Amino acid sequence: MRGDTSSKLRMSYLAYQGTIYQKFEIIDTNQEGEEGGVKSSMESIFCDLALDSDVLIRKTDFVDEYNPFNTDTLETETVILDQHRTIDFCPKAGGSWCGIQRNLDDPEKKVLEFVLAYTLEQGSKVSDYNPRLPDWETFLEANELLQPYSTAEWTDDRNLNFHLRRKLEFTLSICSIPVYAADPDGIPPVALTCGDVDGHRVATAASFYAFQILLLGMDCIKALHSALRKPLCMCGRDKRPLSSPPLPYICMTKRRIEYVCEGHMKWVFQGTAESNSRFCPDYWTNGDEIANWESNRWLPGKSLVDAPFQFIKAADFYRILGEDMPYELTQKARAAYRKWICHLGEVEKSGKFAFPSYKASDDGKPTETFYLTDHALIWQAVTSAESLKLHSSPEFYYEKKERCSADMLRENIIKSFTTANLLLKKRMIAVTRSPTQTRFLFRSKDVALLCAMEEGLFKKAGIQWTNTLDCQKHHEGNDDTDWSDPRRFALAITMARHEKLINLRTKRKLIEQALSVLLSSSSSNGPFTGLLNERQGPAVYEDDRDRDNYWTVSFEVPYICGKTTAHGLTILIPTQGVPRTPQTAVSSPNARTKGPRYRYGYWMKHNLPFNSVIDDSKIVELQDEWLYNEPAFFANTTDDSVGSDSDSDTDREALMTTVTHFKNVWLLINVPERKPQKGKRPVGSLQVRYFPEDREEEFKETADIPRRAKSAKKRFWAFVSRKAKDNSSCTKPFTPDEEERYFP
Repeated sequence: MRGDTSSKLRMSYLAYQGTIYQKFEIIDTNQEGEEGGVKSSMESIFCDLALDSDVLIRKTDFVDEYNPFNTDTLETETVILDQHRTIDFCPKAGGSWCGIQRNLDDPEKKVLEFVLAYTLEQGSKVSDYNPRLPDWETFLEANELLQPYSTAEWTDDRNLNFHLRRKLEFTLSICSIPVYAADPDGIPPVALTCGDVDGHRVATAASFYAFQILLLGMDCIKALHSALRKPLCMCGRDKRPLSSPPLPYICMTKRRIEYVCEGHMKWVFQGTAESNSRFCPDYWTNGDEIANWESNRWLPGKSLVDAPFQFIKAADFYRILGEDMPYELTQKARAAYRKWICHLGEVEKSGKFAFPSYKASDDGKPTETFYLTDHALIWQAVTSAESLKLHSSPEFYYEKKERCSADMLRENIIKSFTTANLLLKKRMIAVTRSPTQTRFLFRSKDVALLCAMEEGLFKKAGIQWTNTLDCQKHHEGNDDTDWSDPRRFALAITMARHEKLINLRTKRKLIEQALSVLLSSSSSNGPFTGLLNERQGPAVYEDDRDRDNYWTVSFEVPYICGKTTAHGLTILIPTQGVPRTPQTAVSSPNARTKGPRYRYGYWMKHNLPFNSVIDDSKIVELQDEWLYNEPAFFANTTDDSVGSDSDSDTDREALMTTVTHFKNVWLLINVPERKPQKGKRPVGSLQVRYFPEDREEEFKETADIPRRAKSAKKRFWAFVSRKAKDNSSCTKPFTPDEEERYFP
């Protein structure tokens, strides 16, 4: 206590069954003198304390300028305890005020304790007020929550554990919002928001990582909960309401996480997925879609990963829970999955499982840029849907259903993003591709690729993916003193866990630096910062259009730290006596080394110009043709009848006989799309259509019909006349002798 070194005051707050308890404990730290004696220091720290037991909120004036405490300074001391060994409150004569009365019958104690209880009740008038004060037995039940308990441990680092536990509690207490009345099972839909600081904004990506934090907490809690099951565990999952007497902390936390996660699954699939539209990026807390979000420049536009986040959530939760998704939710999730797959079919590029990003699109249409992270999350979502059996339904339809499998998707992703790095002379997996440039340097948000790697996305392209990881430290922009995005440090930690470095720091120094920046810039209340200033301290966004990204980072960084350390990050830190290897040895910027750094001046650019290797000796199908937009004359439809209404063999023979009687004839030759092959294509396999001069209208209609690349990627027209003068454009290249010979 202030001004007294022999005792200290400990104060705790507790919310339980609608009552706030404020618990004061006065602890004597002196040693006892003579046997049976009582320390004189305890006798000297009490003074008068009086409380009004009938106080109302409107009577508590905290801003009256005449209140003496408004002029208090740091040196002002206020002693509120009287000199008694134990204290009780009793009414004073002439009013409702309660003071302190000494109880001489109580034994002497080294810890004196009293509790203030605050409750709120609503009444229409003062005469209706009938206070119901909590009894002592209720407080004793609540007080069990303040007893020491085992905590979830992500890592051996106490500081990191503290922040992760606070983030878990922040997500459970602040960001989890029940939106309306509970279902018969007692669990209402629950929205996961960015928190009260930003008006409980629902950001799709931030909500996803908040959910992942809850799942990480559940994983850690389950190990401790198993130890309590016999004989201490009393939770009896879903058999006991949350308002019942408190359970052991581990049981209660486990139930809280399950309660919020199950409620959020209802919010996702019963609320937001019930509309006819697909998942969108902008929702109110109650699950309603924000009207006109497409045209609101202050709200984020649609993204390829709006839907994948939801299916990944569901699969991860029910896998950890060890149960199947309820039948009603499964039906709604299956309908949402069907709509999403159909949408992918609309934006898919040339049947190559290439999905152009909507990023930086002003008109809401796909751009010409392809991000590997988008495709990785789509692959994870398809994998998740398969584990939930959302793809197995009789009414499910897609043009080529078998191509929607995770295996086929993975194969095409690897094929599309694997390309040659001409600087390193190696084949690598690019993280960004476009018709103008290719990027191999990880973006801050590409840490999701390492999560996909752990799930097997690159298991059939190990060498190419390893080349991509190894080249990161040779890129410019990987100087961690300039990073303003906290995810960059989380990416460095994750790569270190996989024995890869993002810059020239040693593994130990890299991890220490990253954790130091992330933890020093975070709040002890739970939130991690979503932006760093020039000194790598916490910063806030200045443009409202950046708020979703800010809160996404705030949740993604602790999730990455928790996920990484849960796999034993501390094992990676080198200790004394460990041989110095290329991965752990200190790299000097001026050291002369072999490899790309020495040959190419060390730094590689963020993006490399697009280069397509073409064999000039013959015409081939370009490997990266999918990067380019199809010409407008190709039909964007799945109708096989478009551009393929060729004549039958019988009609073709009849036409060939008939056209000899006409002076003019037009020929149409369609060359269908096919994979490159050795040798020449048989001429007889090509479609040829004949249009005599009396079928001019049919010719014009055919020319106006859009064609499909599948059946007519190349199209040739031949306009032939029996008279040489009508074929002047064809005969001009010939000599007079050749013209007379071939066109008599």
